[in-house]
Formats: sequence, structure tokens, C-alpha cells
Amino acid sequence: DEAVRYAQSLVPKPRLVINLSKEFEDATDPEDFPGETVKAIFDEIKRTQSIVCVAAGNGSGDVTQPAKTGIDPANGYEDHVLVVGAIDRDDAIYVNSCRGQVEMVYAPGSDVISTYKSSGSELHKGVSGTSFAAPHVTALVANLWSEYPELPAARIVELLKSTCRKPATAEAVATFSGEASYGRGIIDAWAALAAL
Repeated sequence: DEAVRYAQSLVPKPRLVINLSKEFEDATDPEDFPGETVKAIFDEIKRTQSIVCVAAGNGSGDVTQPAKTGIDPANGYEDHVLVVGAIDRDDAIYVNSCRGQVEMVYAPGSDVISTYKSSGSELHKGVSGTSFAAPHVTALVANLWSEYPELPAARIVELLKSTCRKPATAEAVATFSGEASYGRGIIDAWAALAAL
């Protein structure tokens, strides 16, 4: 909540693009992420026409994280939330990525090179998970808005979803019982920009 308010204070009429990649054990735990905080944040997100890209979770089953926090398109946030799953370099759904939500999108999230701290030294390492896929979607939303700042959040969200592509190979589709597991598909930055 404080981070959202701080970002809003930086410009007169902000529209924020927020990346939410955090694991929540239980939305009712007041020390983790209390329900009233979620409501307060989303009141602000709706008011400012902002967008949140939220990692789907890494439980390898149905989407968990948005539901645990209340940050879920099904809760009336469909114009402001993009739920993100992870794929590997062959377009197959990353084995631990949560999936199964019809409106979710996918982005690279397997063996993504990132900074990593171990035993006091910083290095680079290949990391995997939906937390590494969500920033790809966040960046694409920011790119679209920087090109067309007049567009409302709902238009950006639908544009990104409607220009998603299908997996490149039949083998990728077969990985998790067919194309339906891919929701709206895999983000395609060029197609989204070209559509505008």
C-alpha cells in the first residue's frame, strides 16, 4: 500500500504498472497480506486506472497466488490484472508453473538469467518460476502505455491478451493436456505493438 501511494506521489496523474511476484501462504494472515490492505490497494489501482501483473504461483497445479490474495480477475479486477504463468524455451509450460485460468497469459520463466546472492557474493544464475515470467509482462504493459499513454487500462489488458500467440510446437501443447492450459496464450510484444 505504501509503495503504491509513494509511486502515485511522483507524478500528478499516475497510471502504475505493478509487478507482484510474492508467495503468499495465506491471505488471512495479517502479517503477510491482510485483506483490508488488498482492498485498499485495489481501490487505488482502479481509481488510477493502473495494472498489476501477478505471478500465478509455482505449485504446478491450478493458479494459486491471485486467489490467495484476492487479486484475481474473478473478483472484479479483470480490467486491471494480468495473471502470468511461465514457459520454457520450447514454449512448453514450465513444470512448476501454476496454470488453468482461462484469462491468464504466459511468458518466459525457465532458466532466466538473473542476479543472485549467495554466501555474500553476487553472481548471475539461471532461475525459474512465475516470478521471473511476470516481469516480462510488466515490461510489455509499460512499453504499450509509453507508446499510447491515452489508452485506458482495460484496453491495454485486452490488447495484450488478444495478441498472444499459440505455442510453437505440438510437443509444447501436449505437455499439459492441450492448448486450453495456455489460457489466452504466450505474450507477443511485436504483435501487440503492431495491433496499435
